[in-house]
Amino acid sequence: MFSYYAYGLEIHSEMEIPEFIPSAKTAKCDVKLTIDRTASLSSYLSAEALEYPWALNLTREKALVYLQDLGIFSIKDGKTIVFIPAPQALEQPARFYIVGTVMAILLYQRGFLVLH
Repeated sequence: MFSYYAYGLEIHSEMEIPEFIPSAKTAKCDVKLTIDRTASLSSYLSAEALEYPWALNLTREKALVYLQDLGIFSIKDGKTIVFIPAPQALEQPARFYIVGTVMAILLYQRGFLVLH
């Protein structure tokens, strides 16, 4: 497990994210990022939705971000991120979305005004 500090939050992650600032692992954890390699994409989205290049379902409490060649990011309550990778997914593009889009959604869920 890696520990980072970004956006004013302590982030514990199963994935190495060199774009974030490393921090000493503490008991405090504002955000936990896990990778679920056992779940199938179809357990999160319909077969019809999986045919599209991308999909987004967003509320203040829960969000799903689907990218066809990458997988699904599930963001809940501004506290947890679960990445369900597609079979051919590469780590670098996943990090790109985590640092940008996924964290923007997480911050939105925490009540931050997120501007681009």
